[in-house]
Amino acid sequence: MRPRTGRCRFPEFGNIYNIYCQRCKRNGAMDFDDLLLQTNVLLRDCPDVLARYQEQFKYILVDEYQDTNYAQYVIIRRLSQTHSKVCVVGDDAQSIYSFRGAKIENILSFQKDYPSAKVFKLEQNYRSTRTIVDAANSVIVRNSKRMEKHCFSEGAEGGENPHPEGLHRPRGGRNGRLRSARQSSRGGRRMVRKR
Repeated sequence: MRPRTGRCRFPEFGNIYNIYCQRCKRNGAMDFDDLLLQTNVLLRDCPDVLARYQEQFKYILVDEYQDTNYAQYVIIRRLSQTHSKVCVVGDDAQSIYSFRGAKIENILSFQKDYPSAKVFKLEQNYRSTRTIVDAANSVIVRNSKRMEKHCFSEGAEGGENPHPEGLHRPRGGRNGRLRSARQSSRGGRRMVRKR
């Protein structure tokens, strides 16, 4: 194992990235991060452009707000400065993209950013059994950064496994391969609305 140094373990990566950036520029192309960065630069440096888009987008709707990053947050804040009519939908307990830069603080601070916002908690889960929802609640309650909620299900109690071999069941295919069954506990969606 090599000792850690301040140098990149793959020095060619920097060269590859520079070539990638040059090719994008030469072809008039941008990747997703470039789109966010350049939009922020445009809105910051060109007040006339910002004013035009603030007037064009009087109402802003953002889905999966818990998975927005700082660049997206700034764009939303800039565009909403004039009319402050923002509606976001999200669930702080489902923030899974921090490895891509998502900031859970965006949804947690929404009411502070928009003081007259109204919160509508959608706590009933229609997909999962009560056992699964209760298990999800017992994990969610331990989150240090979270909005208060209690998800529930009026579905079956659950708890019994209809497949005695565990969560695996035959699903056809070659050689009768086993595939795992997956449960979803996507209750607790929140809609936060600013009037």
